[in-house]
Amino acid sequence: LLDLGADVGIAAAQRSLTSKAWALRSVAYRYLTKCRDVGSIPLLIDRVEHEDGRLEHELGNALFAHTGTRCWTHGQWQEWWEQHKVGFVLPPIEAVRAGIDSGAGRTIAYHGIPLVSKRIAFLVDVSGSMKERMATDKRHTRLDEAKAQLTHVLRELPEDHACNLIVYDAAVKPVWDHLRRVDTANRTELLDATAQLSIGTATNVFDALELAFQDPEVDTICLLTDGEPTVGRLVDPDDIVDEITRWNSQRQIVVHCIGLGVDSRLLQRLAATSGGDYRHVK
Repeated sequence: LLDLGADVGIAAAQRSLTSKAWALRSVAYRYLTKCRDVGSIPLLIDRVEHEDGRLEHELGNALFAHTGTRCWTHGQWQEWWEQHKVGFVLPPIEAVRAGIDSGAGRTIAYHGIPLVSKRIAFLVDVSGSMKERMATDKRHTRLDEAKAQLTHVLRELPEDHACNLIVYDAAVKPVWDHLRRVDTANRTELLDATAQLSIGTATNVFDALELAFQDPEVDTICLLTDGEPTVGRLVDPDDIVDEITRWNSQRQIVVHCIGLGVDSRLLQRLAATSGGDYRHVK
């Protein structure tokens, strides 16, 4: 119903706002952002200060789509609603559409993509082609660029975030088997693993994605590659997109995609079908 933009599920989405399953709450917030109803406003306000990370961002978008307003605490929202609820009319969607994703506040960016999630798996390609020089100045390789960007992000992530690093070429090599909080010891381990990244062989995109999806805590994946899949359980781009879409009918994982030196149709499609962003880094 979210994909179709059909408003017949508003009541079901409203009931789902208090679900214990974060994936159901996530799709409910995004559904109500698209399919608006005045009756959703107090229910959304009741969720303020109950979410964090990506879901807090999605809740803020839903409230902005309904009100054209941003408040930062539950008390502020309650006060605002008491002043406006009598006779309230939803603002025209044209008036709020441009501002829906503009209220994340200070966020860390990875290759220009704002990271609003607190539960991220970073997937980094170390296949043989990552030794190619970047087109900008030819002084550093694609792998150098990947390491520099990831190092910056890992240093900036607050300790209330959790993440994992999954390195892949022909094989898939996670640092850990699940997300871990970015405390001092774990941050050091991730930074050391990043510094030690070295060139490998082929490009196994699908198996890296599959491993990230197996962690139930992951809500956002950052997939970086410089080429098309060459090995793995699935290699054909259509098959990969179809399988990720099927998984996401329940998981609701956002997949941000970065193409280093390659403008990839596969990466564009993976980002678009999951609600993620795509960046082509030349």
